[in-house]
Amino acid sequence: APATGGTPAGAAMKDARQGGPCAPVAPPGARVVALCFMATLVAYVERTGFNVAFTAAAAQRGLSQADKGTVLSAFYWGYALTQVPGGYLASKLGGQRVLCSSMITLAVVSILTPMTDKVEGSDVGDSPWWLTSVAAARVCVGVVQGVVFPSVHTLLAEWIAPHARSRCVSVAMSGMY
Repeated sequence: APATGGTPAGAAMKDARQGGPCAPVAPPGARVVALCFMATLVAYVERTGFNVAFTAAAAQRGLSQADKGTVLSAFYWGYALTQVPGGYLASKLGGQRVLCSSMITLAVVSILTPMTDKVEGSDVGDSPWWLTSVAAARVCVGVVQGVVFPSVHTLLAEWIAPHARSRCVSVAMSGMY
């Protein structure tokens, strides 16, 4: 809920500032910024971690540069497709719902990606189906991560007062670095 007006979040923030009996350890806005930071951090660790691991695995398996490039670029096919729809969904459904759904789906797809080794019962890397399944998994990861940043910005716009928003966006986005 937004931090303005007579909303529950606004009441919680007011209570937190006054140190009332229900005052949380950190104000809701600070928790939202911390969770957005963690979401951007997890997204970038997954994105770069796969690239490093796959590059090493591709070298061990003797994959061509073209095959390696196809798999590594597959992430961006999905990512580019969901930037604008992600912002629309976040504005209609709320940044919290879209971001939570995205992070849960990212976890599931990331867990399932190594299972692409078992496609068609073939030896790892010997089948074009293996490359196709890894590329498909990367497209799915891209689709899921494409909504992360629009959701984070929507969430911060919902919870952070305008005078503090630029600083909070900077902190949340620093998870990328």
